[in-house]
Amino acid sequence: MADDATGALEAGAILAGLGFETAVELGAWETTPAPANVRLVPTRHDSPEKARERIRETLARLEHFWGSIVPMQLYWKTDSTLRGPIGACFDVLLEAFPGRPLVYVPAYPAMGRTVADGVLLLDGVPIAQTVFAEDGRNPMRGSGVAEVIAPDCSFPIRSIRTARELRAGLEVGRGEVLICDAGTDADIAALLAECRGAHLAPLIAGPAGGIRAWAGDSGARVARRARVEEVSRWLVVCGSRHPAARARLTHARQLGFDVLATPDVRSNDAGAELAALADQAAALVRKAATLERQAAGEARIGIVIFGGDTVLAVCRAMGLARLFPVGELMPGVAVSRAGECIFVTIAGGFSAPGVLEALLAAEAR
Repeated sequence: MADDATGALEAGAILAGLGFETAVELGAWETTPAPANVRLVPTRHDSPEKARERIRETLARLEHFWGSIVPMQLYWKTDSTLRGPIGACFDVLLEAFPGRPLVYVPAYPAMGRTVADGVLLLDGVPIAQTVFAEDGRNPMRGSGVAEVIAPDCSFPIRSIRTARELRAGLEVGRGEVLICDAGTDADIAALLAECRGAHLAPLIAGPAGGIRAWAGDSGARVARRARVEEVSRWLVVCGSRHPAARARLTHARQLGFDVLATPDVRSNDAGAELAALADQAAALVRKAATLERQAAGEARIGIVIFGGDTVLAVCRAMGLARLFPVGELMPGVAVSRAGECIFVTIAGGFSAPGVLEALLAAEAR
């Protein structure tokens, strides 16, 4: 379960890269039969009360479809910079599975996110001292993980420094949040190995990067990379105003990509602005696909999208309720399919250096 669209697709791409047939549900309540399912539960911009309501409804519907939910197989994908009502989400999950601890590993080393002494760092800098403090919808006001989630969480919260300390915490077997330090992928693998060995299976939460160790048996499976050689035309769409996304946007224009974007300055109606961008993108994709089919008999249009809200808006404008991931192009860059389109999706805050060059190189091949 993921709190935003880019995170859902990133989670799905990681699972697909590990060899699991995966479906990502962005809107449909029906669950596509597949060994791995990722369901978007878009709590990122919700109030704590709305997030609780949304998750309770989702859990009830999943139980209806599946008969039961196995906690060891449930991963709650959070934002890697602590945005959104994370504490409220944890509250509902702990209520739904009484007596089970929730192990929270907020680190994502491949993206520069690490946790030391309970503080989330971005490239060594406390997250509240970075550009995320200026986020237009979810500005960060603190860097301590516990201080960020505690106001909306009624369960006890403890900080865990090592895998050994986590093992001792899991032996207690009670409903609480265990926030874990981690600075490397090896640290995360060690933490999640303790979760697999626990007598009472805990719930797991964290950014998408932790899914590799959660589902891949501590890295025993070698992840495969996605291939995008069959794309005949690319479109870049950006609704994110994060500086990293805007830098990629400028770079895309320099490289000659077709580009659609919201203005750099947010309007008074950001929702309408984003919906208009999505409608424009959907119309352009339909036109390009028609032209390609007329010229070559078949079409494969590629859409690069920066920002989770933008991904969801574009998919809705195209009438898509689910996508099927094929893997990651590189860490944090998910590749998915839907009909005649290939989607390359990237969170607005990820710089993803070299991604556009990689797509051009694939097109050339």
